[in-house]
Amino acid sequence: MIWKLSAQLILGAFLVTAVYGSQRINEQGMALSLNLQQAIDYAKHNNVLLKIARQRIDEARGRRWQNDSDLLPHLSLGISQGRVFWENLAAQGMLPFFAQIVPSGVIGPFNSFDARLQVTQRIFDLSAISKFQAANEDVMIAKFEEKLAQQQVVTAAVIAYLDVLQSLEQLRAVEQDVHLAQQLTDLAQHQLAAGVVTNLDVIRAQTRLAGQKAREQGDIQAVNTAFLSLKRITGVPLDTELYVGDSLQFFDEKKLAVGDAIDVAIKDRIEMSIATSKVKYEQYRLSQANRERLPKLDFYGDYGQSAVEPNKYAHSAAQIAVSMHMPIFEGGAIEGEIRQQQSLKAQAQTMYHDMQTQVEEDVRLALQTLTTETEQVKAAGEALRLSSQEVVLAKDQYANGVGNNIAVVDAQATLENSRQSYVTALVQYHMARVNYYSALGKTESFHL
Repeated sequence: MIWKLSAQLILGAFLVTAVYGSQRINEQGMALSLNLQQAIDYAKHNNVLLKIARQRIDEARGRRWQNDSDLLPHLSLGISQGRVFWENLAAQGMLPFFAQIVPSGVIGPFNSFDARLQVTQRIFDLSAISKFQAANEDVMIAKFEEKLAQQQVVTAAVIAYLDVLQSLEQLRAVEQDVHLAQQLTDLAQHQLAAGVVTNLDVIRAQTRLAGQKAREQGDIQAVNTAFLSLKRITGVPLDTELYVGDSLQFFDEKKLAVGDAIDVAIKDRIEMSIATSKVKYEQYRLSQANRERLPKLDFYGDYGQSAVEPNKYAHSAAQIAVSMHMPIFEGGAIEGEIRQQQSLKAQAQTMYHDMQTQVEEDVRLALQTLTTETEQVKAAGEALRLSSQEVVLAKDQYANGVGNNIAVVDAQATLENSRQSYVTALVQYHMARVNYYSALGKTESFHL
């Protein structure tokens, strides 16, 4: 049995690793490699906000149990043992019947015991039915809010993951700049040794190299900061050495037509589902308030034993009753509740229509932004290609002794800017894709 249990534990650990990422131990401790989907899975499993949203579903279910109690039978057990020392029959109007038996009109002391099982059941109450329907809708709202929180957590994880990729790409770009600056510095020193250029060319190249190395240190710090943010959002221990398994690549995202995208968003956005459920909830609450004026019918019954003491002169005792209650004038409480619920329903309907407009605006803006960022990343890629050619040509001219290295340094600066611009444009493009998927209500379908 022990080996079976050990095998199950090993298999469980393997499955967890397969789902949440590949782990390995190195000299610094635990190391973890995550792709985007694994980072999302970690965030959904560990994020505090999502855990709280799930707990709110149980809270709503608890409120539903409380609200449903009016429609369910109530059973209770009552047991009492008492002793009466003096009972004034005259005060209760019974003295004429017992005047000859009890001249004083006072009896006692005597014991009294009663034990009964009591049941009550609401037979007819339309307001309780509306209350039950509102409670069901309240649970539905909590479930939708949990889904919305999950989408928000996924979006936060995606953005944090993109921040890490951006910082890594910027670090790679500045490393390329450092490498190029080192090459140009070596070339300037070679040209100086050959007597082709002056010492000013060497100093100019060295200055450029020192500046790139300073930028490299700043980008290393940016990478560390981005990884810390990703660990925090995904719930990975902060001392874990984390690696990412994806990279930034450009591909032209297929886009829906505006009308089709709006229809999809209206259908799939969780915010629309929440707004719809809130309108239904307030409608049920308004119906409940209106039905408070209607009669309510209750059944009551009990059965038990009445005696002086338990099992002493004991005799069965039972009763049943049906009662009806209908308010005639309650000081305006019901009317006030009706007006309040009418206002709350109108507010919910206003928010629903406003949410429709907001969803349409989000979709239109997301499509426009994605189109713009697509063109910008294409333009930035072309600028990077041309600036790379410019550096090659300037470097060849300088190596052949044509002029000083000013043209080379200028071309180098243009290439550095082009690299940074391309990384920024690429990240902004993917951020526009995140916004597009979010506007459609399909955040979890985002991929790199």
